[in-house]
Amino acid sequence: MIELYLLVICISVLLFVIYYYDIYNDVTREGFDGTNYYLSSCPSGFKMNYDNDGNTICYVDEGLNVSLQLLKYTKDGKQCILNGKGTENMPNCVDYILKHYQKQSMEFCSPSMSSYFENNAEKKKGCTRGELNETLTGPRFPTQPKCIIYSNDDDNQYSIDSCLNQKELEEYPCFGNNCSKKLIQFGQKTPLLLSVNFSDSQGMPHTAYSKKSCVRYLNTVWPEWSKRINIDRMIWNAEVAKKFFIDKIISKDDIDM
Repeated sequence: MIELYLLVICISVLLFVIYYYDIYNDVTREGFDGTNYYLSSCPSGFKMNYDNDGNTICYVDEGLNVSLQLLKYTKDGKQCILNGKGTENMPNCVDYILKHYQKQSMEFCSPSMSSYFENNAEKKKGCTRGELNETLTGPRFPTQPKCIIYSNDDDNQYSIDSCLNQKELEEYPCFGNNCSKKLIQFGQKTPLLLSVNFSDSQGMPHTAYSKKSCVRYLNTVWPEWSKRINIDRMIWNAEVAKKFFIDKIISKDDIDM
């Protein structure tokens, strides 16, 4: 009888703990997912005005340089409301920006850092892993990893924190055994090389570089390279290395060491 009494008490305590654990988790998830974003100013390229209710309206004026990608997210391509409730004809500027960010993320961000952001005050664009801050201008926390989308091709190619390089690194397919990838740079003013380390079926380690990164690098350090070598025969070209060491569909006669 005592054992039965103790069992009932234990079950009651357990149910009590589970109940409040679920409530706590629901509150936590709600706070995490329900970030209240806001904009402190109109999107880049938009002018500010006020309607009869005192709401701040961001609108396009003739002669302003506004991205076509931004314009298509308003119904008439002309305006959004900054601090009021959006409507079908005039969306809230936050919803407007989030749609723009989603499109930009697909183009510029890597799978591991898929949250796109723009900071017009600092003239900075980039991608991060995790949530954005409340003003949609950067990572929510300073410890979040991020990359930068530079405004010129040279910085996008030469910078280790470039989103272009990060996206290319993550999307490049690994092959062989014990495969790993990384970005390396042999000079401050040279494009990064995408290095692929792998082992063949005999366990022998090899290193090669993606063809795309090789071409960028050679175009910078040796502009006449295409007149001297055939990159599609070079064993340090990762595409050639895969065919020779892993797929075994080409022979030594087809490559140059």
